[in-house]
Amino acid sequence: MASFADLLHRADKLSSSVKSGKQDASSSNMNWTPLTETTFNKGDQSFASSTRNKTPSVDAMSGVEPNLEQILKRGETLWRKTTAVGDKSMSAAGNTTDLHASLLLGREGVALPSLPEPSSSLALNATCGSIADSTMLNRREAVTKSQDSDLQLFLRNQREQMLTNLVEETLKNTMDDAERMHWRQMVQDWEDHKKALFKGIPSVNVADMVPGPTSRRSERFGPRSQSQMTDVELVLAKKMSEYVDASADGGLAPNLVTLFAEAGVQLRDTALVDLWDQVKEVVATPVVAGQSIAAQRTSVSWCLALIKQATGYLQKHFCKHMEMVVYGNLEQAKRGGVPGTVGLVQAYLNVIFATPYQGHEDGLMDNRHPVWAVVYYCIRSGDLTSARHACEQMRLGDMAAALRQIQDGELSADTETKMRLEFRRKVLTCTDAYKRAVYCLVANCDSALDHPEVADKIEDWLWLRLTLARHGELKRRADVGEKSALGALQHQISVEFGEQHFGASGSPLMYWAALWLTGQLETAIEFLSRQGDYLRANAVHIAIAANQSGILLTPKDCRAKLLSTEDGDSAELRRLNVARLVMLYTAKFETSDVREALSYMYLLRAFKAPSGEDLLEANVARLLAQTKEYELLLGYIDEGGKRIPGLVDRFKLNTARIIAHVAREAENAGDNDTAVKLYDLAGKNSEAIRVLNQELSQVISQACTPQSQCERVRRLAISLATRYKKNGVKTDAQMASTLYLLIDFGTFFDLYHEKRYDECIEVLRKLNCLPLEPDEVDQKVKVFHMIPEEIRRVLSDILLAVMNISVEQYKQLKQSTVGTNGLEQQALADIRRQAQAVILFAGMIPYRLPADTNGRLVQLEAYLS
Repeated sequence: MASFADLLHRADKLSSSVKSGKQDASSSNMNWTPLTETTFNKGDQSFASSTRNKTPSVDAMSGVEPNLEQILKRGETLWRKTTAVGDKSMSAAGNTTDLHASLLLGREGVALPSLPEPSSSLALNATCGSIADSTMLNRREAVTKSQDSDLQLFLRNQREQMLTNLVEETLKNTMDDAERMHWRQMVQDWEDHKKALFKGIPSVNVADMVPGPTSRRSERFGPRSQSQMTDVELVLAKKMSEYVDASADGGLAPNLVTLFAEAGVQLRDTALVDLWDQVKEVVATPVVAGQSIAAQRTSVSWCLALIKQATGYLQKHFCKHMEMVVYGNLEQAKRGGVPGTVGLVQAYLNVIFATPYQGHEDGLMDNRHPVWAVVYYCIRSGDLTSARHACEQMRLGDMAAALRQIQDGELSADTETKMRLEFRRKVLTCTDAYKRAVYCLVANCDSALDHPEVADKIEDWLWLRLTLARHGELKRRADVGEKSALGALQHQISVEFGEQHFGASGSPLMYWAALWLTGQLETAIEFLSRQGDYLRANAVHIAIAANQSGILLTPKDCRAKLLSTEDGDSAELRRLNVARLVMLYTAKFETSDVREALSYMYLLRAFKAPSGEDLLEANVARLLAQTKEYELLLGYIDEGGKRIPGLVDRFKLNTARIIAHVAREAENAGDNDTAVKLYDLAGKNSEAIRVLNQELSQVISQACTPQSQCERVRRLAISLATRYKKNGVKTDAQMASTLYLLIDFGTFFDLYHEKRYDECIEVLRKLNCLPLEPDEVDQKVKVFHMIPEEIRRVLSDILLAVMNISVEQYKQLKQSTVGTNGLEQQALADIRRQAQAVILFAGMIPYRLPADTNGRLVQLEAYLS
């Protein structure tokens, strides 16, 4: 209907133009070409194209006098085409669309020639790869060559061009993202691999990087295992090593708290930085020399000093908090250029109090905020001068005078009494919570009030309670019988409230701060040591630093529980077993990070075991027994007989005593190889030979194969004997003679197992220990008592070996004998006499041989008969 109405409008316009025509009707009639129905179906030309080629524009027809019948006829034709639906094909629907387009644009004289058939679809790669370049080029050419004639084709081509551009752009972005992610993953994989490599490299000393005897490692015990320490543990261990190196060398040892606090900065952990800031403040509490730690910790002077340090930290921390709030909300805070605490407080109040709180009294300071809120936050910041100036500005003379007295020393008794009376009469029932808090802080008007309206955070509550406890301690100083206010606060936090009240499971550092800043040092450290590896590492180092500062209570017996009490201790005191804490901490990595574990053990030198033994020496011995790093820790003896020092030597301990102790432990455990090396390292040469002789006698008769125990022990024996003889080491002569004799018998057994029997007999003749002729038996039996026990243990093996040699020689000679040669018969007789001498010697010596030895000897002799 819209197209038909438009046509009627055009007809009216044409009719009006006829009436006001300016041209000759006849001449105009010659240029007029009637529009027929065939005009709309002419080949590939549209209605607009036909009218452009054959019909002048509306302006050009202003003088035409058309026939009304022709106009109506053309109108009916258009109406039939626009309403053609039902059984018509898709081509008819397309012509209707063409008609709408022609009517829309032809009205303004715009011609839309036909376009070639556009592409039907975009071919995308099945693997989401790039679109073929030839295909994309053809699509662009098709779109570029299209003329602005057919609206449907024009819009379709525009849509395809937009889709093509979108696909290309998306594909390009996808490929760029994929490449970027690929390289990012490559870099991350390399970083992870690099960290794994560096973590697997054990911490080394500069001396270990220089080739030479100092970098020699024990081949017996193999390489060390991978480090078991976390990043924070490694950083803290490095700081610990710096302290131990300086202290062990006799130089000025650095401050432990300062060293450990650098770890938080190095790790970029603000929580650790705050943690060690708290430690610094408490550890800085003055200590009186010559007084026991327990007595100091309960004294009024120490309690007041602790409260001063703790409140000072909380005040500085609150100032930082106000600055962060203000600079995080500059537009709302309106800080301006006003310096000082008052300006900072008012800017802070601009953020937390958009309007003055309800119930404020005594006016608004600078018409901005209630004066008592400003005074309270100035005191909370530790700036009593600013608080006093605010009171003077608002003409609060009594409070200003009281603050001045506190700054000069202490609040006078008269002023305190006056303020308490005023508090009970007026302030207690007033509606200004900040005013009540200020009166209680200045004059301790009511220590039972917690002021939840003001101190709504744990840090604020803790500062408030510590400030009130100061008044109680001052009162205790004047009255000896008064109970400790700080002790009451400690009991309230640790016993009445406990971990659950402070949400310790979710935020352990909050409960830690409450314990630490109120002087419950041992309880705080023990609590922190139970909060995972990260905080446990810091707890151990806090304990070390506090113990070195002389403010930590420790039990007399190092076997005590981690947290304990002793007779005579006050109710609020606890004792922390630092030695146990350090040993539990190092147990995790002492087998993989020996150097680091040894640094921590150095701190145990001040503790004694129940037996009176130095705990450092006992732990070094235990570490050696577990890690087997004897050469690394204790050193070794070079080829020239000089002892190369180990890591333990830097502690200037009695190294020889430690080595001897570890050697005895190794000997008792049956590790004779290690015992020999350690006795040798400790300079106890006779003990080394004694143990070596015992072990050598057990394996000397065995056939030595590569890497066997026999081969290892004999190599050690030869090395030790050669060095002792070369360097003239003084040892027990009898033990040294036994060692040399055992080594020679080892040569005899080597020849025996190689079946070099003639050489075996020659060795026995040179040793002159056994009778090889019956005439020698009596003499050898007489001197048998001079044979050492180690040789007697292998005597049965030697006798059996000689009898086996005799039998084998007899067999060989018997098989090679053809006639009754006199020399050969003499040789057989010599072999029988040799065997007879062995049998006689075995029966005559005052020594019980194994039960089967005599029987086997007799059987072998019977073969010779």
